[in-house]
Amino acid sequence: MPKRFASVRSTVLPLLLVCTLPAQVDWVQALAASPPGRQSPASAFDFSRQRLVLFGGSSSSGQPLNDTWEWDGLTWSHKSPTQSPSLRTGHAMAFDLVRGTVLLFGGEDIFGTALADLWEWDGVTWTQISTPVAPPGRHSHGMTMDPSRVRVLVFGGEAAGIALADTWEWDGTQWLQRTPATSPPARSQLSMSYDPVTGAVLMFGGLVNNDTWAWNGTTWSQLLPASSPPARTWHTLTTDYSRGRVVLFGGADAAWVPFADTWEWDGLDWVQVAVGTGPPGRYGQAMAFDGVRQQTIVFGGSSFFVLLADTWAWDGVTWSLAAGAIAPSARSHTQMAHQVGNGRIVLFGGDDGGTVLGDTWEWNGSSWSQRSPAVVPPDRWWSAMAYDRARGRTVMYGGNSNIGQWWSDTWEWDGNTWLLRPAAVNPGQRYGHAMAFDVARGRTVLFGGQSAPGMSSDTWEWDGNTWSLHNPAVRPSPRFGVGLCYDERRQRVVLFGGLDQVGFRADTWEWDGATWTLRTPAVSPPARYETAMAYDASRERCVLVAGHGGASAMNDVWEFDGAAWSQRTTATNPTARSEHAVAFDVERGRLLMFGGTFSFGSHTSQTWTYGPTQPATFLSFGTGCAGTAGTAQLTTAPNSLPWLGGTFSMQVDSMPGLSLGLGCLGLSRSLWQGFALPLNLAAAGMPGCFLRVSPDVTFVLAGSGGAATWTLNIPDVPAFLGVPLFAQVAAIDPPSNGLGAVLSNAVELHLGGL
Repeated sequence: MPKRFASVRSTVLPLLLVCTLPAQVDWVQALAASPPGRQSPASAFDFSRQRLVLFGGSSSSGQPLNDTWEWDGLTWSHKSPTQSPSLRTGHAMAFDLVRGTVLLFGGEDIFGTALADLWEWDGVTWTQISTPVAPPGRHSHGMTMDPSRVRVLVFGGEAAGIALADTWEWDGTQWLQRTPATSPPARSQLSMSYDPVTGAVLMFGGLVNNDTWAWNGTTWSQLLPASSPPARTWHTLTTDYSRGRVVLFGGADAAWVPFADTWEWDGLDWVQVAVGTGPPGRYGQAMAFDGVRQQTIVFGGSSFFVLLADTWAWDGVTWSLAAGAIAPSARSHTQMAHQVGNGRIVLFGGDDGGTVLGDTWEWNGSSWSQRSPAVVPPDRWWSAMAYDRARGRTVMYGGNSNIGQWWSDTWEWDGNTWLLRPAAVNPGQRYGHAMAFDVARGRTVLFGGQSAPGMSSDTWEWDGNTWSLHNPAVRPSPRFGVGLCYDERRQRVVLFGGLDQVGFRADTWEWDGATWTLRTPAVSPPARYETAMAYDASRERCVLVAGHGGASAMNDVWEFDGAAWSQRTTATNPTARSEHAVAFDVERGRLLMFGGTFSFGSHTSQTWTYGPTQPATFLSFGTGCAGTAGTAQLTTAPNSLPWLGGTFSMQVDSMPGLSLGLGCLGLSRSLWQGFALPLNLAAAGMPGCFLRVSPDVTFVLAGSGGAATWTLNIPDVPAFLGVPLFAQVAAIDPPSNGLGAVLSNAVELHLGGL
């Protein structure tokens, strides 16, 4: 605080008993995750529960999946049933009108075995249905609900490399093999759906065909429409019951070039629909009609062997990205930084489990939006990022590419575009390093990482033009995957953990711009790496979140106030993870966490925020009345907020004369001793002045140079959490009016829990 401020220290409501405050922080899931990118999943609409259900498929590494997701029209939710079908891809799903559940049949497992099991999903768990007779195992088959005959129809598919041409029906109790006089030629990778105009089941394509067939419950007949979509495979069909159309989207030709066209069957012919902006071309996607919101929903698929994780909705006129699903795809090793100037958090790149990404996203406090700058850094994962507050730029350095390229480039994001900053001297090729911006010294600090020679213990600093290497005699051991943040209050860069040649570390270090100092707090978080840490400027502490401890990922939260580490207990706990990213959202006073890898290896696109359940707030209201030195202004001292158990400081400027006054603190801004507030004090000799708060307690403020500081010691009392207090200052100013005093503006405080 400037020396010209003299302070008066007071305790709020000192007669109340002081007791320990329980944890008052929690996680809030800001956006649910969407399924990770995949090819050949299956989906069906659950008419009983009005949810679209998605299951399985194959990941970017080719690993089959067995996760269950539901789409409610706004968000995806990941389900955790007590049992599930085994890992698989190329299976099929349909709604069973008799049982009122979603059915899943067949698929291919991790060993390439064609499966013949039948499962049903009731919204809580999967249950296997055993029958004495069942279709032979298969994958890449067609399966759809036939509401006219209250059956589920299955045709074709593939087993052991042999295409099939058999027709089966499920009546809710048993499988019935049908032997029609005429059948389509054997095929796999086809798609079927119900035609509400003719009451038949429609089948199109497969194995790069473009023939159209109809099943009337007795036999198959080939249809000869005037026009047809080009031959394709791995496309999808679904029924738009609101418009009486069968919708076809996507697929691939014989050269695996993906289609992005949309066709509709009107009962007589195929018609290509002219659309503006639609989903990028793909094959092996999931598609189903949402009967409640009357939209065709497409998720995922593959495009030139790159897996997709986007959700699109077709309403019969336009395609649009589903509003609740616009977010970065599931990923790990991404980086984020908060841009103080525009109130957004920027995210770049990462790894989705097989593909390295190079997309740019921004979070505005409630939603993600993808940016499309003209210049984009090459794809990368496990780079490092920090926001340079002195120059208003987000700095990103290094990382690793999809082909094993280790980057040594410096990029800056100005809020609109990426700028490559050439630097002849630089930290060299590396990934797994960490960066933080030293506000006091105006430098971006980089530490460690994995470089070509091995693990590094280098400390580099970027001033906006050049990189400089520091070689302190004492430093952390060579390591990567550390947590790093800048403690603004103490002007230190704080480092925790990481992985070195010995193993996982649990040490705490601080960098002051010249030397590293090992801190030895009595309690420390467990050892870990692939963790993330950010500085909570509102509560003035570094927050360490999750990480990998060797045996598994963690979901704990620790806070370091410069003297001690303390573990925080929250009512809601995100799934344990590592390789995630965190950044502190200054405008909203909460930590943002995105993505990461769960213990079982899958990636996530969840967006979470962490912070006080009841934040401390300071709000000015009303105006003061002018005196001989102007109008006194009551403001909060820099970085000070009214937290329980803490010290809160306000300052009043433009005080007249001897800088003397009375601080008025009260519990109301509407009533005082029967008088309505604000109260006009003209009759008391103070024209133009209004009492805006109840002066239940008053404090003498003595300052100098026209300013004074008012400091309150706030008891650590749980009952005070969220309590509003109101304050106003009366400054002594004999020449100003008959009463010899003027009033400042008023402020409303809400006591928050740390």
